[in-house]
Amino acid sequence: DNEFGEVFRIDITFEGSSLPYKAVLLPTMLRLESTAGFAEFCITESRVLQIRSHGVGVRLTGITGAYDYAVAVEEDRWEVNHSRQEMRYMLTSIKGRLVVDAPFIEQRCEKIIVDFLPNSDMEEMEGVIEEFTTIYTNRTYSAFTKGHKKVAKEYESWLENTLEIPEKYAKGKEEASYITWSCVVPPEGMLTRSAMYMSKNWMTNIWSWDHCFNALALAKNNPELAWDQFMIFFDLQDESGMLPDFVNNRSALWNFTKPPIHGWTLRRMWEQNDFVTEDKLREVYQPLEKWTKWWLTFQDSDQDGIPQYNHGNDSGWDNSTIFHKGTPVESPDLSSFLLIQMEVLSEIACKLGKYDEARQWMDKSQALLSRMIDHFWTGHNFVAKRSGTHEVIESNSLVLYVPLILGNRLPPEILNRLVEDITTKGFLTEYGLATEMPDSPFYRKD
Repeated sequence: DNEFGEVFRIDITFEGSSLPYKAVLLPTMLRLESTAGFAEFCITESRVLQIRSHGVGVRLTGITGAYDYAVAVEEDRWEVNHSRQEMRYMLTSIKGRLVVDAPFIEQRCEKIIVDFLPNSDMEEMEGVIEEFTTIYTNRTYSAFTKGHKKVAKEYESWLENTLEIPEKYAKGKEEASYITWSCVVPPEGMLTRSAMYMSKNWMTNIWSWDHCFNALALAKNNPELAWDQFMIFFDLQDESGMLPDFVNNRSALWNFTKPPIHGWTLRRMWEQNDFVTEDKLREVYQPLEKWTKWWLTFQDSDQDGIPQYNHGNDSGWDNSTIFHKGTPVESPDLSSFLLIQMEVLSEIACKLGKYDEARQWMDKSQALLSRMIDHFWTGHNFVAKRSGTHEVIESNSLVLYVPLILGNRLPPEILNRLVEDITTKGFLTEYGLATEMPDSPFYRKD
């Protein structure tokens, strides 16, 4: 979670004064270049940031609040307790000097200014910043160069395992590789497994459908991490079967959820390789069953056999025009996801020898398909409806075309009409598919 702001401002210093610098960004290192020298920063392992400079010092100015303080632990080592961040930082000088200006007044340090400086008789400096929450454990450090080489090797391995794409997209692949690699965080707190966040910038969470996208990206070449991405929300599953909307290391949000694309995702995953074994299917069968039943049981307030969204956030299409008249809303995309998920449950049950359950799930899937077509298809297009009144909601949202994922399960005349509409009505733009038809009065350019 990154709701707590920054910890230190970074400056490059020479003879006590700050210098302007240029930031040079590599996947494995940040380098700050000035006229007098440079400083380099590398996260060499979890919770360890190593710093090296040549010709200049590195100044860290604490961005502090109430109760934050710094205290000398031993020569060349200080602890900074950053209460707002709910974290402690151990600052250690490896080569050079550590000079700290942190006058304590009443309940906090008035300021915290830390200078990592080269010795007067040598130009190179090395220091370390470590995060910890309770007790600090003494350790030894490898040289900055060695630590950076290890990280660079890790990144190269990740890059090599990123999915192959045409050469003309090489730059995009490198950027995507860096973002996904840098967003993987270790198990901690609410996170039961290694998790790929959606961003380290401000969306510092995973959502209960984004984890499926991450799993798909990893399934072919990194299947073990892919499985962790897929299962992490099922580790948190409520007894009712609901999945939280999002989770980070500190908290999970239960006010919303995300659509049941998990069956569709699981099938795509096991098509990649042999990693999803019978044991894995046994692990996921009951959680996936509970997730499916949650939608069918608790998200159908008028009990018409058509599940509903109670908020746009639950659909993943937060601001779709199908919600502009309020909720709850019955939408054909939700039924499409669920009938595929029930098919997948049938396939898993069959693989596990649960043949009666397999037959039941397939029957339920077929029944939902029939109800969905009867309920949503007008003869020309799919529509969304208000739950209860079944009032048709006028909308030009692309979400009404998501039933295309059903492919040949749909009658040919419906499937062909959906394809024709997408290609002729204006959804298909030079930038890809618009989520609202561009000539819609509700369309907002973004």
